[in-house]
Amino acid sequence: MIKSLCRRNEGAAAVEFALVAPLLITMVLGVVQAGMWMGTYNSMRSIANETGRWTTVEYQKGIRRANIDIAVEARRRATTAPYSLDGSGVVAYVSDASTQSISGVTEKTLKIVYDMPNIMQFAGMGDFRISYSRPIFVKSGV
Repeated sequence: MIKSLCRRNEGAAAVEFALVAPLLITMVLGVVQAGMWMGTYNSMRSIANETGRWTTVEYQKGIRRANIDIAVEARRRATTAPYSLDGSGVVAYVSDASTQSISGVTEKTLKIVYDMPNIMQFAGMGDFRISYSRPIFVKSGV
């Protein structure tokens, strides 16, 4: 009877799949998480570019926006369509550059930080914090 049990292999595929399935599922979810990160990073780049364009146009129209107004606009863009990032995880900062490299132009730095949802916590991966910053150049003395 023991010899006949050793020769039987009807359930071998199910056992092998049960051993490999957690690894495969973790790998697939890792790829999904990486795709979410890339999409979010590209969204943050677009948000920063649109906010920079908006700021430049406002200054050209003679409307001098305070740094807090620019940060609020960036956050508004991030949390509304088409980006619709989770508002509790979005923070935007705007600061003036310490030195001005071009006369007649003020350089500001827009930094957006986003705490991205993590679907890999079960695998011991920590939180994903994405940050993106870019300069914004506006005309001085408006």
